[in-house]
Amino acid sequence: MYGSYSLSKSWVFRIILITSIVFLLQILQPFGLSFEFLVVKFGLIPAAVVINGSVWQLFTYMFLHGDPMHLLFNMYGIFIFGVMVEEVWGPKKFLLYYLYCGLGAGISIFLLNFIAGGPGYFSPTIGASGAMFGLLLAFGMLFPDVELLVFFVLPVKAKYLVIIYGGIELFME
Repeated sequence: MYGSYSLSKSWVFRIILITSIVFLLQILQPFGLSFEFLVVKFGLIPAAVVINGSVWQLFTYMFLHGDPMHLLFNMYGIFIFGVMVEEVWGPKKFLLYYLYCGLGAGISIFLLNFIAGGPGYFSPTIGASGAMFGLLLAFGMLFPDVELLVFFVLPVKAKYLVIIYGGIELFME
């Protein structure tokens, strides 16, 4: 596949499309499905996984987003880092890795909130950030010396950006 990348056949494109359609369902609320209902039913709520057996939430949360900016930033990151990763790995390996990262992030969120308790145990988590950070890590490992422009002006090598981005995410949570 390397060198013959087709956006229309890529999983990057399909993931962005599927996630965007899900967001449209969230905001358009067809069939009386409110935004809140979708978040409660398909967002990751650790208490719902334990009490109701809603294990699908460990997976489905990554396709929901809170607002257009949340969606835009995650889909932009998936596009920027995912295209090159998918081109190198091929579509099947890329998709499995993406889903593995999203599921792994969901399990991590669940376990941290299950162990720690508190309000996070009852609060929904939504978004593709966990899967996107997995792509960022893969990109940094595949292309460590590629320089990326942070805020469109500050050149930073991918291997350092991964560490900086991860650190920021840890301190923001």
